[in-house]
Amino acid sequence: IDLIAHDPCRTETAHTIDLVLDTTPPAVTYTQPALAQYATDEFAAIAYAVDDGPQGSGVASESASFDGAGATNGQILDMFFLEAGMHSVVVTATDNVGNTGTTERAFRVRATAASLISNIDRARSLGLITNNGAYNGIRASLEAAQQSHLDGRHATERNQLGTVVNQLEAKS
Repeated sequence: IDLIAHDPCRTETAHTIDLVLDTTPPAVTYTQPALAQYATDEFAAIAYAVDDGPQGSGVASESASFDGAGATNGQILDMFFLEAGMHSVVVTATDNVGNTGTTERAFRVRATAASLISNIDRARSLGLITNNGAYNGIRASLEAAQQSHLDGRHATERNQLGTVVNQLEAKS
């Protein structure tokens, strides 16, 4: 914008003012979850930064959700308590002139024989498994599946993990 001003003596002064129109939403940068896939015995966090950039109007608000429920920046994600499969973190940010953007970070939780051994040990330590016979039988089956995996016998590993699923379903 160019302005020309006159004082009472009719002296003319020119001024130029550059204005920037903010038409873009704030940017979200995730630092966690960092991986595309986690095992069932791992931890991650919801961690992100929101920035409207040097030409932006500033961040007015931000909110996060995890699998559709409210979440917070810094919230710990314990894969032990999540179902295997896809999960997502969604952050919505709005700047001071109303530009709103939504950014998603998706990741998969995957059960492996090794992570399930850790999970069953943890479940026992938390008092979720109280029957020693059931614990020992399931753990032995998981150890056999882990060994099959290490030996490259993946069809056998799948069958052994299927047996574990059947054992667990029979106990519940």
